[in-house]
Amino acid sequence: MAGAAALDYPSRWLYARVGDAREHGCGRYLELATAVGREIASYPGPLAVKAGTQLSLARQAAGLPHYRVDLRPWSTDPLRRFDAPVHEVVPVEAAVLHYSWVRTDAFMRRKFGWSGHAEQYSKPHVYAGWSRRSAHPRLAVATNLLRRREERFRLVTLPDNGGPSRD
Repeated sequence: MAGAAALDYPSRWLYARVGDAREHGCGRYLELATAVGREIASYPGPLAVKAGTQLSLARQAAGLPHYRVDLRPWSTDPLRRFDAPVHEVVPVEAAVLHYSWVRTDAFMRRKFGWSGHAEQYSKPHVYAGWSRRSAHPRLAVATNLLRRREERFRLVTLPDNGGPSRD
């Protein structure tokens, strides 16, 4: 990591809790995935930056050298090229679980108005897509091949370690 100004560490993005039951301390979630249901990494911004690093927007450190960690030896991020550099590989279980979309309908309506991404999220089709996927998660998975790379999902069971509640 020597010489890097930022650490890009993989996140697993969860979009909805599926069903109300929590069995054996686990929950079912709709997670961003490949077309065939494999896990992918998302990078909302560096997980850490070197002290004194100038950020260009929110957590972004554009133009500076990043040390990139991924879930496989190639880039699994749907928003980056397949051959983007990967400096280290970690197991899927080591990725950060990102619960920001696992919320109630009322919360998401409010979030789309005040979030730092409000300009993008406030578009009606963004909310409609989230609402449709949340209500019909199996359909979201079944239609993966019909959607863009950054809008594909899988159903997963994960330990409920205090992620956001549905309330």
